[in-house]
Amino acid sequence: MKYFVFLLKFIILLIITFYVIIFISSKMFGEFGINKTVGWAWDLTSFIIPLFVIYISTYLTLYFLKVKMNLIFSILSILFLLITFYLASSNTNLFVTFTSSLLLFVTNCIYSIYLKFKKSH
Repeated sequence: MKYFVFLLKFIILLIITFYVIIFISSKMFGEFGINKTVGWAWDLTSFIIPLFVIYISTYLTLYFLKVKMNLIFSILSILFLLITFYLASSNTNLFVTFTSSLLLFVTNCIYSIYLKFKKSH
């Protein structure tokens, strides 16, 4: 029963978060980029702000569900995302910072939920 209550809370908070993200992205996104001969170049900066909202809302959701997170991974994932946003104004390769941020975020969330269920046994 304890798992069901946790799952129900998590799904409700996840639905609310996705609704907010979809609402923000529907008002914020358009087609950005420069039509080059090599293909369509998407503007990465338009995705960084909604990702920041996703990161913060997920971390807050895990905090409200009393799931213990790795503080260093949380700070580093947000820091790498902010570095990506800062470097987006220049024409630098953002793949390393963006991918590092995303991998730290996903790893932190999955490992935190794993520890929550492992501890309750």
